[in-house]
Amino acid sequence: MQLNGFDEFILKIPGAKTNTFVKEDCEKHKIWGILLPIIAVTPLSLIGLIIGLVIFLTKKDESDYIKYLFNQNLWLFILGFVNIIPVVGQLLWLCVIFLAVVCVYGNVTGKYFDLPLVGGAKIIKY
Repeated sequence: MQLNGFDEFILKIPGAKTNTFVKEDCEKHKIWGILLPIIAVTPLSLIGLIIGLVIFLTKKDESDYIKYLFNQNLWLFILGFVNIIPVVGQLLWLCVIFLAVVCVYGNVTGKYFDLPLVGGAKIIKY
């Protein structure tokens, strides 16, 4: 796997690492790998969580990639939810946006990054 400067920057953050999944599975669910992180950081994050949960429950035995996407979705939802705390939430919101960018970038490029800082703590094992 060829890494560029942004990849190396992401991998220097504690907790970030890349994952490998079955290529056909990733191609099959690529649209969810792009949409779920984007939805998770909008005011529609609860809808994104519900969509992610439905996909996870219907396809969890099918694919580790689905578990990976749902884990990302859960973390973004949890961190985004903390945004309601006044001063701390505003600073955290910038981090959540950055994590969503890392998710979408990794899912589009096929590098599948665990979320920096929190990715090591997997809510859903894959």
